[in-house]
Amino acid sequence: VNDNLQATLLLCCYFNKNEVGKFKPLTPTEYGPFSRWMHENKFRPSDLLQRKDEILALWKDPKNKVTKERIEGLLSRGASMGFALEKWSKAGVWVMSRVDPDYPKLLKLKLRDLAPPVLFGAGNKALLNSYAVGFVGSRTIDADDEAFTEEKAQLAVKQGYTVVSGGAKGVDKISMLSALNAGGHCIGVLADSLFRSSASKAYREHIATQKLVLISPFYPEAGFNTGNAM
Repeated sequence: VNDNLQATLLLCCYFNKNEVGKFKPLTPTEYGPFSRWMHENKFRPSDLLQRKDEILALWKDPKNKVTKERIEGLLSRGASMGFALEKWSKAGVWVMSRVDPDYPKLLKLKLRDLAPPVLFGAGNKALLNSYAVGFVGSRTIDADDEAFTEEKAQLAVKQGYTVVSGGAKGVDKISMLSALNAGGHCIGVLADSLFRSSASKAYREHIATQKLVLISPFYPEAGFNTGNAM
C-alpha cells in the first residue's frame, strides 16, 4: 500500500468497529472537493503524511465540515490502519484507490468526484472493467421469480456478459450464483460484511478460480446499514 493510498484510506475509511462514532471519515461528497483542491494546488494525498501542517494552513472548507481538526484526527490513525490492513490482507482482501488501473472506469466516468475514493475487494480485479449486465430485485421471491432470474442470468453468461449484483438474498444472490454455476463471471457490490462474505462457502471457490470479485466502498467489517445499502 503506497503512501498516496495510505493517506486516502486514513481520510476516508474506518479500520475497526471501535472507531465508529469516534471518527467521521470523509464521504465521497466531502473528499471530492478536498481532493480537487489538493490537485489544483499541486499536492498529492501522500503529502499529507509529511507536510500536513503546511497543507492544512492553506485549506479552508467553505461549508466548515472538512475542518483542519477533523483531518488531523483522521490522519492520526496510522497504527489502526496498519493492524487492519494486515488482518484484511491475510484474508485475501485488497484495497484500491481511484488511480488504480483496475478501478472501474465507468464509475469515474459517470460519478467523477463522487466516485468512491477507495474500494475494498476480494477476487479477480480484472472483472471490474469487463462488459457486464446488472441484476437487482426483491429479497422476497417465489419459485417463478427464482426460475426467471436463473434463466436470465444464464442467458447473460451465454452472451458473454459478466453479471453484476448486490449480494442480498433473493434476486441479487440468485442471479450471482446462477451465473457462477453456469461457468460465468460475476461482480458482487456489497453494502456490508465483505470480510465475512469473501470467506463464505458460497463464494470462496469462485474467488479462488478467478470467476468472482466482491467489492465494497465500505470498510470490510462494516455491519448492515440501511443508508449504506441505499
